[in-house]
Amino acid sequence: MRIETLSVRIETLSVRIKTVSMRIETLSVRIEMVSVRIDTLSVRIETLSVRIETLSVRINTLSVRCETLSVRIQTLSMRIEALGVRIETLSVRIESLSVRIQTLSMRIETLGVRIETLDLRIETLSVRIDTLSVRIETLSVRIETLSVRIETLSVRIEMVSVRIETLSVRIETLGVRIETLSMRIETLSVRIEMLSVRIETLSVRIETLGVRIETLS
Repeated sequence: MRIETLSVRIETLSVRIKTVSMRIETLSVRIEMVSVRIDTLSVRIETLSVRIETLSVRINTLSVRCETLSVRIQTLSMRIEALGVRIETLSVRIESLSVRIQTLSMRIETLGVRIETLDLRIETLSVRIDTLSVRIETLSVRIETLSVRIETLSVRIEMVSVRIETLSVRIETLGVRIETLSMRIETLSVRIEMLSVRIETLSVRIETLGVRIETLS
């Protein structure tokens, strides 16, 4: 009877050992899955880090472009100021020419003998006035062109600013996601430690059962 009882107990222990072995195998598979997930998360974190670095470089490039655009706008402003001064100078010269034309007209009325000479001089002055008028028109067109370019640059700067804001928001979002992933990794690490402790406990129990089986034998 005692041998049969021992046999039954041994069978029971064998079943329990098999159950424990199956649980250990299951835990090993789960630990392997957790390791794979951790590796996957590590790769994703590396990818996100690379993307963040790329975005940082792009932001720096956009900042440099904004600085360049600012310098160009200042240069254009200075050129517009210079054109304004030149226009003022041309206006003064035109006024001076108008005064001279009036003076010449009075001299033509007074000096009939020199009418032809004065006509030639008036013709010359008219040509110069036409030339100045053409130059003024050209300057006006250039000023309009510069104004359009300034408006275009302003729109581009605004678009760059919007893109920078969008990138900043995306970077903040990535930071939050990275923090979340870090917390999940910490949680998984704790679970793995707990599983390791349970495996150690089961190993000790199996060793104890082995000793008891040898003792019973």
